[in-house]
Amino acid sequence: TIASYTFNFGDGSDDVTQTSPTINHTFTEAGEYPVRLVVTDSRGKVSSNTSQFLVEVNDVVTCTPSNMALASLGSFATASSSYSTLYSAASVIDGEHRGLNWGNNGGWNDATRGVYPDSLEVAFNGAQKLTEIRVFTVQNDFRNPVEPDANTPPNLYGIQDFEEQYWNGSQWVTVPNGVVTGNDKAMRVFTFAEITTTKIRVFVTNARNNFSRLTEVEAIGCPAAP
Repeated sequence: TIASYTFNFGDGSDDVTQTSPTINHTFTEAGEYPVRLVVTDSRGKVSSNTSQFLVEVNDVVTCTPSNMALASLGSFATASSSYSTLYSAASVIDGEHRGLNWGNNGGWNDATRGVYPDSLEVAFNGAQKLTEIRVFTVQNDFRNPVEPDANTPPNLYGIQDFEEQYWNGSQWVTVPNGVVTGNDKAMRVFTFAEITTTKIRVFVTNARNNFSRLTEVEAIGCPAAP
């Protein structure tokens, strides 16, 4: 009858003696270790066996979520129309939220007065894992804009009714709670369980003062694994 099992893991840790043949052990570093098992029966007779175990450690890739919609990261913005080159789609992915220098690429303005829908799309530099999207529209005092928050009003020039959508590989899908009616925030934030997508869009069905206007679109997440 087996009385005990003694394990030596070859990594400098103490021997472990127990009555069960099953054991868990954590190696703290990668390497090759001579693991020895000594079995002792009830009469004191001993049997020993040593095996080489190769322990590998896989690198864990971590990412601090950031704005993946930036042009500086390779993203590209297009719109259903633009009022002129001074209201380009590219101005909503430059990292500036306030709409500084409105009328000189401080943000995007569509070209179809009073006609909807309008849309602005941001295509990423590859697939991204997103958990948050932020949509910024023109605030009331656009000549003296402040850094917008949830209390900054857009009720003079901002977009009013819209959907925030992502591309699922075959069609546009609205993000959870992504339908907005009567928008009252210059900065609208959508948070959701992680999605993987190559592009997003703001789909506007009504806006104040005849035109759709955006100052920035952000997509918070990390690059998807290749």
